[in-house]
Amino acid sequence: GVRRTTREGACLTGTGSLEGIPVLLALTEIVMNRSGKAVADLLARRHLGPEDLLLLHDDLDLQPGRIKIKIRGRHGGHHGVESVITHVGTEAFLRIKIETINRLTDDHKNFLR
Repeated sequence: GVRRTTREGACLTGTGSLEGIPVLLALTEIVMNRSGKAVADLLARRHLGPEDLLLLHDDLDLQPGRIKIKIRGRHGGHHGVESVITHVGTEAFLRIKIETINRLTDDHKNFLR
């Protein structure tokens, strides 16, 4: 479990371990489409690099109950991921895409992208 919750810059963070490996969990407190600076600032503050980053984000196109793991690549139209790529300075970080409400209308999808 997560042992503590602290505010670090524009993120709420908690520490814990996963199978004995220390982990830092972070939740940005700013709009997703501008979250890249908060992620990059936290990495710098903790002396971490993109290779240490595992980004979890939504994907409107996944089927319910599905996840997709991506090692690197473009943002695919996701403005939050685009912001992280821009501020971290590379596309080379691990991502886990999770299904969100995929029953939205095309108008909603266009608004969210």
